[in-house]
Amino acid sequence: MCKLAHGNAMCKVVHGVQFASMAASIYTLVAMSFDRFLAVGYPLSTKHLRQPPAALRVVVGVWTASLLLAAPWIAVYTVRQYDLPGFLPFSVCADDWKAFGWHRPTGFLVLFVVDYAVPVASIGVLSGLTVSRLWATETIGDGGPAERQSVVAKQKVTKLIVVVVAVFAMCWLPSHVVWLWTSFFRSSWHHTYAFYYARIAAHVLSYANSCMNPFIYAFVSSRFRREFQRALVGRSQQQRRQSSSQLTARRHWTNAAGEQHQTVQRHRSQHELTRRRHTSAVYDRADQVLPVICLEEQADDVTVC
Repeated sequence: MCKLAHGNAMCKVVHGVQFASMAASIYTLVAMSFDRFLAVGYPLSTKHLRQPPAALRVVVGVWTASLLLAAPWIAVYTVRQYDLPGFLPFSVCADDWKAFGWHRPTGFLVLFVVDYAVPVASIGVLSGLTVSRLWATETIGDGGPAERQSVVAKQKVTKLIVVVVAVFAMCWLPSHVVWLWTSFFRSSWHHTYAFYYARIAAHVLSYANSCMNPFIYAFVSSRFRREFQRALVGRSQQQRRQSSSQLTARRHWTNAAGEQHQTVQRHRSQHELTRRRHTSAVYDRADQVLPVICLEEQADDVTVC
């Protein structure tokens, strides 16, 4: 008997987190599309709505709704025992709808509508309104460089929005197709490795959508690439400035110590030179006085020198 690690509690936690994070990821994209529409269509009148406190409230609301949407799936997923022909008995964390009297195809159809059809339609409508408002904005000019630059910028934004919406729809569609297929047409599929690998690939593609958006922005948006490069360059410059300041401080300390040593040596040299000059002067004066004494003593026939 192959048992599932950590039992029924871990089964519910894992699938609860999966469905909650799926809903949170999808409806975060919906919120971003709505924010983009407000920024393009009503930039001044909705400026107070596009601030960090409002963003925090949206995030809390999205995750609260996502946890509520995931609650039914936490209830239906449990550890089930399987005894298939040709296999040893094994335990699997799977959905059990009979325990609650629910209809499995209806549950996954509701999931498809709530977590795919409605968000995709919302993102599509908001993106379409954003693009229409963008192109409806009049450009002041007479066909000169400023107007052409404005048209190019609008084309880039339109391309970016279309690519984001298309990638989102394509990434999440395979998982919902698998769920609906296994719910409404159970007799048409079998427990094979090909189906298992296809199901895993669909799940990976769905959750990969969250990490694809930065790459999409990087390839499509030149402004995103420029700001990203500026952030990287700014960080490297900061590190270089810190290294340069440390090197400058080290050099300053070394120079200060060297200057102090040189000052001490210079004072010692000056003191030695002064002492030698003083001694030399004394000797010079002695040389000038002694001959006179010798001459005077020689005059008296006394030789002292």
